[in-house]
Parts: sequence; structure tokens; C-alpha cells
Amino acid sequence: MLRQHAPMTACALLACVLFAWDGHAQTRTLRIAVVDSAPYGFAQGGQPAGLSSELGLALAAGAGCESTATLLSRADALRALAAGKADMAVMPGGPGSDKAVVSLGPLLHSRFAAIGRAGTPLRSRDDLRGKTVAVVRGDPRDPLLSTRHGVALLPVPNATRGLKLLVAGQVEFVAGEWLSLLHAVDAMHLPARIFGSPLLLSPVSVDLLVPASLDQESAARLAQALERLEARESFRAIAARYGL
Repeated sequence: MLRQHAPMTACALLACVLFAWDGHAQTRTLRIAVVDSAPYGFAQGGQPAGLSSELGLALAAGAGCESTATLLSRADALRALAAGKADMAVMPGGPGSDKAVVSLGPLLHSRFAAIGRAGTPLRSRDDLRGKTVAVVRGDPRDPLLSTRHGVALLPVPNATRGLKLLVAGQVEFVAGEWLSLLHAVDAMHLPARIFGSPLLLSPVSVDLLVPASLDQESAARLAQALERLEARESFRAIAARYGL
């Protein structure tokens, strides 16, 4: 009787092996949420581009995965991660307070900064006290930049709007992540003499964010890719092209 079942057992084992092999042969596709904040993310030729896009693509490839990318606002990107509708994102400021989104670690480090009009004193944080500072609504911000520290914050939809208010004299300063702020200044094509020297504030990391529910294999592959690419200074090489 045992011999009669032997061929069936062998076939079943072979099917299991082939099924397992086929599963490993299928390349995992990671859905990248690219934050819509230049130069971290912007549309180019109808496709997401920018620093976050390049970093995300490099990490996905380093993890041995294919990828798709979607350009989203920061708030929508975090919501997509929390809901499991995106698998990863690279953005400054970390995951926020939502425990459904976690950081696998920083890739790069930037800083928060404040900028004012030429001739406006801006040598230390004390110069921000009692002043109105435009900040981008929903973006991460310097932890000491608050009404508790004597600063009046005016939320604006984007850095460009904040800078227009600054030029018009309706706010004294604009503050935000330095690279995004610098890009907005350049994009306005205004003479450099209009603005004073920036005041660099606290550090801000550029993190690899994933859903807390991401499968362990994908999370492990991304963490390993992050470690390898960091050791090769690949992130720095990419960031240098964007001025970070």
C-alpha cells in the first residue's frame, strides 16, 4: 500500500517545490508615494521625479523589487501609507504621530531654516520673537517655532505663497525645510538682494517611511538596501545633485 501512494506523495512534494519556486521568481512591486514638494517631488514628463523619487527608486531596486510611483501631497502620502495603499515613501520630517507609519531610518539630514527680507535682522531665534512667520500648512516644522516661544505662525498652502507674502511685507519671515525653501526662492526668479541670509534652525532628517503593516520580507529587504546604499554613499551622491 505504501508503494502505491509513493508516486502521489512525490508529485505532491514536487508541486509544493514548484509553487515555492514560482513565488520567489515573482518580483515584488513596491508602491512609492512621492511627496509633492519640489525638489523632493514634482511632475516631469507626466511622471513623478525629484529627490524623493530617485531615492525611492534606488531603494526599491536595491531591495530587488520593481516599483511604481505616485505623486501625492505629504498628508495624502502619509494617509496612503497608514492605509496600506502605498508601501514606502522618502520624505523629510519623519512619520509624525501616526503609529500606522514607521521609519526604517534616515537617509539624509537637512535643516529647518527661516528667511526674511534684506535688512531685517535675523541672527538668532530671538529675532523671531514677536514676529509673524509663514509656514507651510501640514509640513514638518522646527519644534521651537511656535506661539509658546513668542512666534506668530501664519499657515500658507506652499512656500511660494509664503515668500510672496514676505516680499509684500505681510509677514516678517518664512520658515520651512531648507532645501524646499531654497528651491521656492529660486523658482520665483527674484533677485537675491531681496532676501537676507537665512537662519538655520534645528536638524530635520529625510526618512524612509513604510506602513507598520508592511510584510516582514519587504521591510527587511528595504532595511538591507538602505544599509548597503548608505555605506556606498549613494544617497549623498543623489542628494548632491539637488543641493543637499
